[in-house]
Amino acid sequence: MTGYGLAFPKQSKWIPMFNKYLMIYRENGDLERLQRFWFTGACKPGERKRSSSKPLALAQFTSAFILLGCGACVSVFFLICEHIYYRYIRKLMSRWFEDSDWWNLVSLSVANSIQKPSIGNCMNSTCKELIQKTERELKEAEEYFRSLISAGLEPDANF
Repeated sequence: MTGYGLAFPKQSKWIPMFNKYLMIYRENGDLERLQRFWFTGACKPGERKRSSSKPLALAQFTSAFILLGCGACVSVFFLICEHIYYRYIRKLMSRWFEDSDWWNLVSLSVANSIQKPSIGNCMNSTCKELIQKTERELKEAEEYFRSLISAGLEPDANF
């Protein structure tokens, strides 16, 4: 047993083969050569230098803190932009583009957030026609549903 099979799941069929080849590499010196190459560096393979780990200092984390700070600033900027949009610009846009459909193509989330006129306040003839058409389709669907029930068909629970 070599103890190097940590990366494998328990009872893996590859552990014995891995251990076998690891022992072969250890016996012929390949394992030590690989350790020397990767742990001492490729530039000076003959030099056997022991390096001890130095404690981490704040200077080594400066770039991480700067990146974190920039990300926080960008997120606060977007939060302020979103607040301004919902507080002021949304109402203005809903008045400007009340009758136009192209605004809905800009963004579905923006289009859904714009206040639409209620059914009772519909002044546009196209809007009134659309409401009438929808009400007509709803009545037809209700009649069809009632006919299905009267024919003895039970409605589906997920309907």
